[in-house]
Amino acid sequence: MKCVMSEALHEEDWNEIKKVVENQEKAEDCKLDQQTITVDKFESQGIKGKLIEIEEITNRAEKKFQLSKKLKGMKDEMKEFKLTTVSYKGDTYVLKAYDEVNAKLDDQMVQTQAMLGSSNCVLKLKIDTRSWETKLTLMQDIIIEINRCQKQWMYLEPIFSSEDIGKTLGHELTEFQYVDKLWRNTMD
Repeated sequence: MKCVMSEALHEEDWNEIKKVVENQEKAEDCKLDQQTITVDKFESQGIKGKLIEIEEITNRAEKKFQLSKKLKGMKDEMKEFKLTTVSYKGDTYVLKAYDEVNAKLDDQMVQTQAMLGSSNCVLKLKIDTRSWETKLTLMQDIIIEINRCQKQWMYLEPIFSSEDIGKTLGHELTEFQYVDKLWRNTMD
């Protein structure tokens, strides 16, 4: 009876149990319900003879449940993770510890891909895990672009701060000033 009372069993798992118990194509026709299962129903539905198959379903559900908890923990961990910025020349900010951010995202990506490689990552869990992988990839791409832009901006900023450059590269100075303003607003 314990195997059908697991908190890890979701509707998809319960439908599998119904199919095993009823031994028919339409699990929806089965009268068993996880919320109302009793010892009498356990006996009358012939569940006792199907325990090995039900335990296998429950074991898979438990593994999916553990993966689901791990995914939730990873998401919670990233909610707490903050990008660190430091003051740059006292009038704007730049991203600090790029390697730390990248390492955190890489770690999350490896864990996510390992989950996706598990035979227990199926159905809704697989969809949720793929969605998380997509978000991690997007975050990684954004951080890479911020870092690339920051490096170029930090290289060009002292050059275009020079008064002599403004005289010789007027058009380029105007373009840089636009980017400079955009960078400063974004980083504030």
